[in-house]
Amino acid sequence: MGYANGDLILPAILYMNPGVTREEISKLMDKVKASPNHIFKNSDPWEIYGGGDSDLHMGLEGLTSLLHLNWSKEFRRFRKSKKDENGLEIESPEYIIDYDTLEAKVIVHEKNIIKEPKRIEGNSLEPLKINDIFKEVFHYPIGDEGIVTKIYSEECYTQDNLFNGQPVYTYDMEIKPIIRIYEVEKSNSREELWKKWPQFHPINRFDWSREKGSFGSVGRGAHLQAFNWIMKNGKYYLDEKSFNIMPASISSENHLSVFDNRWGYTDIIINIEAIKNKAWKIFSYEHDKNFNNDFLRDFPSAKKAYDKAVWDSHTSIYAKNNNMSISDLLKFRISANGRLT
Repeated sequence: MGYANGDLILPAILYMNPGVTREEISKLMDKVKASPNHIFKNSDPWEIYGGGDSDLHMGLEGLTSLLHLNWSKEFRRFRKSKKDENGLEIESPEYIIDYDTLEAKVIVHEKNIIKEPKRIEGNSLEPLKINDIFKEVFHYPIGDEGIVTKIYSEECYTQDNLFNGQPVYTYDMEIKPIIRIYEVEKSNSREELWKKWPQFHPINRFDWSREKGSFGSVGRGAHLQAFNWIMKNGKYYLDEKSFNIMPASISSENHLSVFDNRWGYTDIIINIEAIKNKAWKIFSYEHDKNFNNDFLRDFPSAKKAYDKAVWDSHTSIYAKNNNMSISDLLKFRISANGRLT
């Protein structure tokens, strides 16, 4: 049986709207209301919405996450740290978004201050020598950091439950403490911050020249490995080759690995029908346990599309597994006795 799932919303949008630009995709995503962290009752209306899927409503920034785009060359250069007059690292500016309030801020590392020497006990994952930069491994970034000026003693030990058994070096030493000075620049919106920091705008931050990719990834998107996208002349499509590798539907068999247990054709059709009918409740937590049968019952047009998807997917896979020609498949489908055996 097919299931609706928030991970299939973007593939469904591209299936419904082939050849859309990134800006058009962002607007279409924003119209979909998914509530992945909410549990609703069967008696709740289909259009109920509790919020929580930020990627759908983050414009181009959310789209880059769903397409798994990498940073652009220009942004990678911008992200490289620099050195101050003492040879100490000046970190690149850091961009942070509060996904609940959409408040944006940039943390700027302005300078380093070197203080007078002091004697400390500290721990390092690397052996230290004079003039090395010491960073306390058990408390950093809150703990001590400084330039090593004297070493009075050194001990080395290992512990299986610490750093995977990696050696830890304990020192009695003198350091010149380093104080890193940061400034936080806040803004009420991302757009306002991008005016001052255009490097962080998603158009500049990510590589939009990429021509193809997968919606899947290791972890959350592993079930999406069969769904791929392509980009031609700035317009995005669901890659037709996806249909050659996707199953009829995701399996409920727990023994399958995540790479074998993939979303399939009937799953994306359920998603399409849910979007068409604004049945947002189906994109909620534990959706598959509660609402799929009710959805097909309450929306006859969706049930018709789903039944057709089941027939199309299973006959297609049957034909592929039995090396049927297109002519044989057509005869099989229109035969009065045509059925899977």
